[in-house]
Amino acid sequence: MKVESYEGYNARRYTRPWGAKLSIKEGKMAFDFAAGNFVGEWNVKSAGRGDLHIDAKDGDAIAWGCKDTRGASAASYAIVKNGEAVEMEKTEVYNYLLEQKNPPVKDGKQEAIAAINAGDYQKAIAILQSLIK
Repeated sequence: MKVESYEGYNARRYTRPWGAKLSIKEGKMAFDFAAGNFVGEWNVKSAGRGDLHIDAKDGDAIAWGCKDTRGASAASYAIVKNGEAVEMEKTEVYNYLLEQKNPPVKDGKQEAIAAINAGDYQKAIAILQSLIK
């Protein structure tokens, strides 16, 4: 999917645009740069005209940007929804990835505990079996 078009920028100051799919590895955000591809010209004369594409599908977390050789780099972060990149803060994307990796416990856990405390073990077993599915 096309993420951004570049009409030109200071190619002496910024690197070639990059794009990546994101995941969580060992508690940190990991960037898969192989998923990103800048299609266009990149040299001082053409000033970096082109399009940035990232191989992503709905539900994927992505990031893109250009490195500023003066040290003030910034990246954009997004979740792909309905084929569009919905930009978010980096922390929101990180939390989204954590939820995808560790989905929240389904409702019913407290109900099963209450059934056990009430002595209704058959009801507790039925609730717990429904949580496993």
